[in-house]
Amino acid sequence: MGKPWRERENVQFLMDTTSKCVVCGGRDRLDIHHKHPQSRPGSYEEVYGVSVHDDRNLVVVCMGCHSKYHDRLGVVPSLLLGKRRTNAVNLQELCKRYGRGFWKLAPEYITEAFIELAFKLPEVEDQCEYPTEDSELF
Repeated sequence: MGKPWRERENVQFLMDTTSKCVVCGGRDRLDIHHKHPQSRPGSYEEVYGVSVHDDRNLVVVCMGCHSKYHDRLGVVPSLLLGKRRTNAVNLQELCKRYGRGFWKLAPEYITEAFIELAFKLPEVEDQCEYPTEDSELF
């Protein structure tokens, strides 16, 4: 069995070289967040061909923002198609309340669901800016 994920070199490097939260810019109590749930590694590896602990799936976030995200979207945001809309709406509410930086914590399946929802309900688009090809997402 390999090292625990927190001891992997890329995780340690990310923590050593990132001095602030990607959401709020805070510098205290930093942690690592997996955009795609680490408890669902197979679905990530199947789509992207790399470990769920790969740098592209990890962001540094303060404990406050990390807690807000998981309090609103759950410990593991559902991968089920029927729940993606709920996740997208919950993410939208986080953005409205605390700022757009929460997009940086969301996995693609939630971002895609929100964009789809915005096309179906145009008033949603005005309530919370979502990432587009021109946005700085990462």
